[in-house]
Amino acid sequence: MAYDLYQQTFALSWLANSAAGLSLPAASQPDLQEILQTNITNALNNTQNQISMGGWALVWGPVVFTAPTDTTAIADNAMYVAQGKDANGNPVYVVAVAATNWLSGYDWSQEDFLVSSTVPFNYGTAVGTPLLSTAVGNGLDALLQMSDPVHGTLLAFLQKIPAAGTTSVIFTGHSLGGALAPALALALFNTGTNNFTTNFANVWVYPTAGPTPGNDGFAETFQACFKVATTNSNSHQNWNQLLWNSFDVVPHAWDKADLFLIPALYTTLPQPVLGALVTYFVAETAFTTYTRLPNVKLTGKLNPEIPVVYTDFGAYAKQAYYQHIQAYLDLIGITPLSLLPS
Repeated sequence: MAYDLYQQTFALSWLANSAAGLSLPAASQPDLQEILQTNITNALNNTQNQISMGGWALVWGPVVFTAPTDTTAIADNAMYVAQGKDANGNPVYVVAVAATNWLSGYDWSQEDFLVSSTVPFNYGTAVGTPLLSTAVGNGLDALLQMSDPVHGTLLAFLQKIPAAGTTSVIFTGHSLGGALAPALALALFNTGTNNFTTNFANVWVYPTAGPTPGNDGFAETFQACFKVATTNSNSHQNWNQLLWNSFDVVPHAWDKADLFLIPALYTTLPQPVLGALVTYFVAETAFTTYTRLPNVKLTGKLNPEIPVVYTDFGAYAKQAYYQHIQAYLDLIGITPLSLLPS
């Protein structure tokens, strides 16, 4: 089955995570980057994948960031750009940002949970006072500094794309990438930030499963720049809005009202351990009002093979993992691309 452009974009975002779970000696960061490049290239060239995806080529990166504090080479952040065509044959560039690497202590501590403080978002024209969580600010800094040895930074690469007037650019990412992709797109394309915005027919954002990256000023600044392009309720076919599964824990962070829903998300009685964690994070975010980006909630379903009893944290965690990963593949209607050469 041929995927539509939304599904292709989501599949490409999935590929950005294909170095997750790898840990190499500290001096082997280039090897880690090469592994990711091989995985992405194999997937894009695989003839079976091309039946659903059409033709895509790796044109920038991938670039991997490993934090200076890492004792081994781990993909704390990763990003790449693929070029393909839309249904009308017009050029499309997809900027894919990786999710949290579960092996990365840096990700968990510095890019996921560092939400008790904020940093200013100083890119382009602001609505109000846009602030990012320090966590997302750290991730954004890493992405903006990434440099492809041939094409330079992502900004330098995008500036060199010919101004054809029919070209689209799409920023995408899942989970942590679902918070970073909107911040990156806004940093590069907010009004007045750069002078090449009009080179493209469309600049879209397709974030999935992301936590809330910032305050009301950030959400309003994002919406002013990336206006809602489509309004398909309960559908994967929406640009410039966060797509999230109603049973996914992660997008419930960090709006306080949503945080309070997490302990009883899968049961009628609140899960005790999560109740304590929610109380902690509500206190941590006491000085910032996090405001979710424009969004479309996809109606999820509990996995009946993982029964959850309110006292069983392990079962809750298994259901939460399913809802954050596999459920999106089902809701958006894709299967992961094979990383095997063909």
